[in-house]
Amino acid sequence: DKWVPGNGDRGSINVRGDQPGEHKIMGTIMVKQRGIKVPKPFEFTYTVGQPMGVVALPEMRVLYRGYDNVVEGTASGFPADRVTLSGSGCSITKRGNQYVAKVGAGTREATISVNGRKADGGSVNLGSFKFKVKSLPTPNLYLGGISNGQKPGLSSVRAQSRVSCRYDESVLLTNVKFTIASGTVSVDGIMRKGKITGGGGLDGNAKNILSQSAGKQVTIMVNYRGPDGVSKRTALVFTTR
Repeated sequence: DKWVPGNGDRGSINVRGDQPGEHKIMGTIMVKQRGIKVPKPFEFTYTVGQPMGVVALPEMRVLYRGYDNVVEGTASGFPADRVTLSGSGCSITKRGNQYVAKVGAGTREATISVNGRKADGGSVNLGSFKFKVKSLPTPNLYLGGISNGQKPGLSSVRAQSRVSCRYDESVLLTNVKFTIASGTVSVDGIMRKGKITGGGGLDGNAKNILSQSAGKQVTIMVNYRGPDGVSKRTALVFTTR
């Protein structure tokens, strides 16, 4: 960074633009005052944007209803503290260095915009992106660690006392919690049914008929709620060895 003299009282300053981030320039210029050149210090900052390549998957732009969808936005040429997000069809709130987008019932499409704040305080839209809005995927139901279609041994089935709803590794959503409100347990060939209490616990009848399920098909049905608060049903079916 240096002063380059020009013709008369004009000159220029060469600054580097090959290193991303904020840079400070300091120096001294000579200013004539009553015919005498007086040194005057100067200082200013400038920002070089990070070179960035983005691979987008437009078909995968999805927001889930009732879920805290974590979204991030960046803009080349703007530092992170001058980039904000805004939404249409969804609410956007900041959480630390990230944003959370929430979509209510009935919305099928939402738009998230990336905005940059200029040095003069003005704002510029740097891009708007449409998102499909969907319900959360149906979770899997488990009896302990027993999942749909398995053939567990009778001793393994007898050892279980609780069912739960959760996603397996094929669903990349994290921190999604499901609450089981009620349900039933039935075993082929046994007339009576067991009950599942709030929270997923098995009552005495459920444990009793499961202990008699060797070589029989077991069907467990539950009513559950996810982050969207909507009551839904799902089932677990397996055959005990």
